[in-house]
Amino acid sequence: MHVNFGLSIPTGSLIEKGLPPKSNPNEIRLGYNMWLGSGTWDSSLGVTYLKEYENMSYGAQTKYLYRIGENSEGYTLWDKWNNIFWYTNKLSNSFSASLRADYNSIGSIDDAYKTISIPMLAPVFDASNLEKKQLDVLLGVNYVFFKGVLKGMRLEVEAGLPVYENVKGIQMKTHF
Repeated sequence: MHVNFGLSIPTGSLIEKGLPPKSNPNEIRLGYNMWLGSGTWDSSLGVTYLKEYENMSYGAQTKYLYRIGENSEGYTLWDKWNNIFWYTNKLSNSFSASLRADYNSIGSIDDAYKTISIPMLAPVFDASNLEKKQLDVLLGVNYVFFKGVLKGMRLEVEAGLPVYENVKGIQMKTHF
């Protein structure tokens, strides 16, 4: 078991501009998901548990990202909470198969950005369209290299589907 602590400093840009459709030829400020930073100090805390046996292992991890205060534009981005549960079964010395459940919860924006004067222009400009909860189930296979140039390396291929999704407002869903 181990504990994770993190602190992000506000270095990313909050003033990203681009050319979305219908704005040609003038650049306009892009929506929240297109910005490179939160503009706030962000703290994170997580706990990971792993139990290993000769032919199998399982574990769980939870992480929470908390935004501290408001940024220079007068709002606070969403908090994030992530929970992962996994099980791995050894099939041979090199191959194993895995099953993973991954739950993500993204909160809303507090005191939404006030200089976007027309949030109806597109859903990405409306802060009420960002909250989301989603549970994905994923299957994977792993191969460990014991010889050659890739000795000691691991190749993992994983694919999954959402089994639960709850979005707030107008936003893209992950389809089955």
